[in-house]
This record gives sequence, C-alpha cells and structure tokens, in this order.
Amino acid sequence: MSVGILAGIGILGLLSYNLVFFESVRQDTALTVERARQIGCPLPLPDSATTVHFAIYHNWGENDIYLKFKDDTSVCQQWVKTVVDANAQQNKYATTQTNLQRLTSPPEIKSWGGTGPLPWFNISRIVEGSCRPGGPNDPEIWIDNDRGIFYCRIRS
Repeated sequence: MSVGILAGIGILGLLSYNLVFFESVRQDTALTVERARQIGCPLPLPDSATTVHFAIYHNWGENDIYLKFKDDTSVCQQWVKTVVDANAQQNKYATTQTNLQRLTSPPEIKSWGGTGPLPWFNISRIVEGSCRPGGPNDPEIWIDNDRGIFYCRIRS
C-alpha cells in the first residue's frame, strides 16, 4: 500500500473515532427541571430547582460537566451531598468530604476546557458564598448564598 492510502485510512479512522467518542451538549437557555432531565442532565436536580443550565463535553480523555440551578440557599447547601454521592456512585469510588467552606474572595474559572466559556456559569458574581473544593473527577461546588444559586463543575 502506498503512504497516501495509509494516511487516508488513518485520517478516516481518527475522524470515525472522534464521531463516536465526542459528545457536546450545551444548554445556554434556562430550563425547567423536567426539561433538563428529559434532555439528559448528567447530575441529579432537586424538584424545586428553577433556571437550570448544564453543559457536557466528552472527547478522548477530556470530560467536563457544568451545572447551575436556582433554589433556596438551604436546598443548595443540602444538595452538595446528593451530587457528590451520585458522582461517587457513578464513578465507583468512595464518597469524599461534602463540607462547605466560606468563600473569602470571588472565585473564577481559569480553564474552561472543551465547553469554552459559559456565560451563565458566572461564579465570579458570588459576593457571599461557600464552596467545596474538588479535583479531577470530584465535583467542585460553589453556592451563592445571596442569590440561592448552586454551581457545580466536574473535570477529568
């Protein structure tokens, strides 16, 4: 076989792999809980949540999930354990700490990954809030205590 044919086969294989293993869902329009569940929100949502946004990006070894919803601050705080437990069960590892820490300065996202910037994931607007530091495959969570907004990011 000539080098050109082999290169062509390799490129077709790479394109096929990307078509099979690439997924991107981005909901920039606010959704109801029911609609978010219908179209595949990857994390659990409280029934009382409103103004739901989520984004999913999977490609090769990069996986990003972003979630935002509004609810009472007490519900947002209680929901941390639900999300952490659901993520641990899905990834088959022990649940990690779910305690929240007080934010001392507005957080910011330094690297967005495959989703690109998400205008609705505006954690830098948090004035009075709390957070749960996470890590690879472990949810990072921020709660805006003044506005009753839950933010979650899971990256691998």
